[in-house]
Amino acid sequence: MSSLCMHLLLCSRPMHKVSAGSTRIRCNACGGLNSEIARYCSRCGTDLAAAPDAGTPSAKLEGVTSRKQDSKPFRRCPKCHADNPGGAKFCCACASDLLHPPVESKPEAAPASAAAASSASSTSSTSPSKPPKGESASGCRICPGCHVLNPSAAAYCAECGVELPKDTTVPIFGRPAGFWIRALAYTIDTAILIIVSLLLHESLGLPDPDFDRLPFERALVESIPSIVVDFTTSLLYAMVFVGAWAGTIGKLVLGLRVVRFSDGGRVAYGLALGRSLAQVISMIPLGFGYFWVALTPSKRGWHDYLCDTRVVHVKPE
Repeated sequence: MSSLCMHLLLCSRPMHKVSAGSTRIRCNACGGLNSEIARYCSRCGTDLAAAPDAGTPSAKLEGVTSRKQDSKPFRRCPKCHADNPGGAKFCCACASDLLHPPVESKPEAAPASAAAASSASSTSSTSPSKPPKGESASGCRICPGCHVLNPSAAAYCAECGVELPKDTTVPIFGRPAGFWIRALAYTIDTAILIIVSLLLHESLGLPDPDFDRLPFERALVESIPSIVVDFTTSLLYAMVFVGAWAGTIGKLVLGLRVVRFSDGGRVAYGLALGRSLAQVISMIPLGFGYFWVALTPSKRGWHDYLCDTRVVHVKPE
């Protein structure tokens, strides 16, 4: 009789041991076990993809694994639940601020099954906003505010929250521009700057020292105002035209554009100014930095390497 009672007692005890080959997932909030394909806990509705809190102990059970974050973490929007890149500051689907989400009052506790179903339905409806892997730069959208590349499915910039254009804005350019066509564009720009410089010297009444009659030191000192005006004019000319229209007048006439080498995006005003200053480095050693365009397959000068830019034809061949 006692052996029969002992047998019934052992058979009635719940078995919590999981086989070694099981791949069920333990919820870090309630400790419940879920299927390996589950995304939300069937008991409490907790997101199984979220990392566990630092103070929550996770009991180890043979054959049971906890869901960890991917090697490339994403940031979920608290408003529309869309998945965004890990470094995103604004949601690509609704432009909500991801760094400072609004504080909302917690609703009353709902049944676990209803919460899990609502969360799964909202996530499945917004998940297409996540860009596909391996998307090329030619299918992305450039933010008109900060010039950052965004996925083609994004509606708002992930960096600054500005609304993106409806169509993809990264054009497909042709081959890199060679040395001679860039030299011709430089000649056109030089002729324009000479005309502008003469007009400025006349309107500002700048002195025109005679190096043949005056001592060299005195003539050099008197020419400093003219040098400063000419240098400033050339810097502003390159910065404004490259930043606004992706090329100076000479390049625009010949169908050339200055773009970023890494992604083909538009060059910002600050980078255009830095590129104009970097041309001094290409000019100092007898212009060897410019001749480097003819010696490399990428057709880039020293100033292009320093500023991550390149000059390309507008239309592909």
